[in-house]
Amino acid sequence: MCPTEVSGDDTVAVADHRVVSIPVGDGESMPATLHLGRNARSAVLLVADIRGPSPFYEALADRLAHVGIAVLLPDFFFRQGPVGAEKEDAFARRSALDERNTLIDLGTAADWLAAEFAVAKVGVLGFCMGGTFALDLASTRTDLVTVAYYGFPVPARAIVMPPPRPLDLVGSLTGPVLAFWGDEDAGVVQENVHEYIAAARGSNPEFDAEMLAGLGHGFLLRADLDDPSDAAAATWARTVQHFRTHLTARRGGGGGRGGGERGERGARGGGAPRVRLPRRSLEVRSIERRTSQLVRVRARGDLAGWQHGLPGAHVKIFVPEDGAESAAMRTYTVRRVEDGTGEIEIDFGLHADGPATRWAREVTRGSVFEVAGEARGGFAPKPATRWCVFFADHCALPAVGAIVEALPPHVTAIAVVELDDLADADPADSQARADWRWIPEEGEPGDALVRAAAQLQLPDGPGEIWVGCEAGAMRRIRRHLLDNRLIDRHRLHPRAYWKANVANHSDHDTGDD
Repeated sequence: MCPTEVSGDDTVAVADHRVVSIPVGDGESMPATLHLGRNARSAVLLVADIRGPSPFYEALADRLAHVGIAVLLPDFFFRQGPVGAEKEDAFARRSALDERNTLIDLGTAADWLAAEFAVAKVGVLGFCMGGTFALDLASTRTDLVTVAYYGFPVPARAIVMPPPRPLDLVGSLTGPVLAFWGDEDAGVVQENVHEYIAAARGSNPEFDAEMLAGLGHGFLLRADLDDPSDAAAATWARTVQHFRTHLTARRGGGGGRGGGERGERGARGGGAPRVRLPRRSLEVRSIERRTSQLVRVRARGDLAGWQHGLPGAHVKIFVPEDGAESAAMRTYTVRRVEDGTGEIEIDFGLHADGPATRWAREVTRGSVFEVAGEARGGFAPKPATRWCVFFADHCALPAVGAIVEALPPHVTAIAVVELDDLADADPADSQARADWRWIPEEGEPGDALVRAAAQLQLPDGPGEIWVGCEAGAMRRIRRHLLDNRLIDRHRLHPRAYWKANVANHSDHDTGDD
């Protein structure tokens, strides 16, 4: 049985989590958690071990979400209830599991994931007992990209109602399959593993396997996934690359995180999600003119169950547009949400002349607008992070304010914000030690911000850097930090909020091109 703790000093970026229910027939629903990063381009079903979802699997899901792979982590033991604290409790619960039915449930979850993200193929990643399920799914379907860690080619005797055994199905194994075992893992029965590997290689040209010398069961838990010299950790890098290489990219996608429209300099907008959840109607309760170019609108409506993401998340809003039959859609940052009250705050920049900006200039108490069925993205630092540096312009200021406001007390925040008018400075209160540095726009938009990034002395210790500004400036800052400062790309979170002389610039632009 695999341990469940997260080993060592795990500093995984926390992804946007969404609790979902997967209809599995007979009126039942299997609970699951959907882990989403900034821009999910593909999707993976993560199948846990005998204990079910645990912090270890949640951390792995967040790692995949951080590189653009959405992860669905189901609780396939939902009929048996929670597991006890002892090892024997887990085995007792497993003995009550109808694994044939569970295999059907997991196949239904894969179908749900493919439909949700409009992809032709989804990934399946399984560990231990979940690795067995992953191999079985790869032999009973043709639309999967599979990775299995220390699965049992022949299920253990404790399984009362096993699905067809992987060795029985190996002749129908299809699709890209990558499998890992340790050569000191006695539980999986080494001779069965070697028999399975030989048969799989003979029947499926897309099958690959690695037997790791000197390692036993559950070796990934004890690996330092950020250490390329760690043999066990290297399997995780192969896993990520396997999914990146073989999974179909998502069609459509969610939006970016906007703070306002910029007219000819660039208007926020972008593609809508593939599936639009029902809109929520909101009524404006108050309007606050924060600065000459920033209006905060506080509205109320039925937000029960509304997903508002992490701090700094973005949402599609729909405002009435004069002379148009339908509302204009734009992307804005969720400045604040008060759970339980149905109240939300959104900051509108008045730097352009788009429909949302015109609406914000004239909005009055009682005006009505709509928000999409969920907010997306956002940012929260890794648990071990001690400092965060923000480089932003006035389009990204609402997001920076929301993030800094939510930082924990042990984090030091340095926010460098370029403004074309320093009167627009609008610092946010925070439990964190926050240092706001306002710099005037000089030259082209973003030039002063690029110079500030080159000159700033970064704090010591583990930290993260968040960048939100004009697309060209964002790329210059990103390249400087990666090439000259040697910042780990997993500690860097860039986003273009607009692009000079381009309207409706892509919401997904992170400069990774």
